[in-house]
Amino acid sequence: MSYRLERSQVQQRAVRVLKDYQINKLPINPKEVAAKAGISVLPKNDCEPGVSGMLLRNGENFGILYATYLNNPGFENFSIAHELGHYFLDGHPEQVFKNSNIHASTAEFVTSDLIEREADTFAASLLMPEDIFKDQLSRFEKGFTCIEAMAKLCNTSLTATAIRYAELTEDMVVIIVSKNNIVEFCCISNNVFKLKEIEKPKKGDKIPKDTATEAITNNPALLVKSEVRYAETRFIDWLECRSSRVAAEEAIGLGKYGKVLTVIS
Repeated sequence: MSYRLERSQVQQRAVRVLKDYQINKLPINPKEVAAKAGISVLPKNDCEPGVSGMLLRNGENFGILYATYLNNPGFENFSIAHELGHYFLDGHPEQVFKNSNIHASTAEFVTSDLIEREADTFAASLLMPEDIFKDQLSRFEKGFTCIEAMAKLCNTSLTATAIRYAELTEDMVVIIVSKNNIVEFCCISNNVFKLKEIEKPKKGDKIPKDTATEAITNNPALLVKSEVRYAETRFIDWLECRSSRVAAEEAIGLGKYGKVLTVIS
């Protein structure tokens, strides 16, 4: 049986959890949420590559293990919140424990699996609540500067924060996660649709030539340096659209991921 949830249902569930536990201030600590729900949380440094965390069940008791191999506290927080999504969302326990009492997850929007994406949406809504997040955006310069500042404020990863920024900002922004010059994930803010007749990059598309993103990807030292590279670009270089509007490309290597985060704004 399918338990597909509307996006609004997933977001509302995260809001309800925060309200029930009287948590209303950044940063949201997912370990605190787990403790209030009676769920034990422990690190696991030997998770297989690609596994972000695990939800375990023993009778009526639940536990969470989260991967530490990336040494990234923001990623770890998101991973824990993702497992909380599987615990709190209607239908998820039945789905993830169909065949085993251990469920391994891949978090941070890198999978097309529907139930994992719902848990990602829950995690983003839990750690970066819409109203609180949007209230803070005006404090910072647009683009990557704002994303980096919000990641520190929310204690979340750059990738998860960039995606949430695109969802909630009034700025015109395109977020791309790529590896080996191939798009793995893309999201765009609502105002990008003002460009008319657009089609965003799809998974598997190639990164444009002679870009800051390509320069980082082709240089292993830059991939792990965590230093932003800037370039002038055009939206039409990244999107199928009619606009030749000039934009800024900001790109940064994501370290051990071997991936690049690109912000076009």
